[in-house]
Amino acid sequence: DKLRHGTHLEGSRHGMAKLTEDDVREIRRSREQKTATLHELAVKYGVSFQLVSMIARRKVWKHI
Repeated sequence: DKLRHGTHLEGSRHGMAKLTEDDVREIRRSREQKTATLHELAVKYGVSFQLVSMIARRKVWKHI
């Protein structure tokens, strides 16, 4: 229904989002280049270790 009615919000458009699309790109870039640990990124962005891990593995924020 959300997709059909145009009310599906993803990414930074979602009201509970703590990250922006640019933050997600930077997290992925940092992990690919191995310039920061998951823990360091979690602290830097104020999110959980698990969320950073899922972002890096492309389990969430798939539209980026």
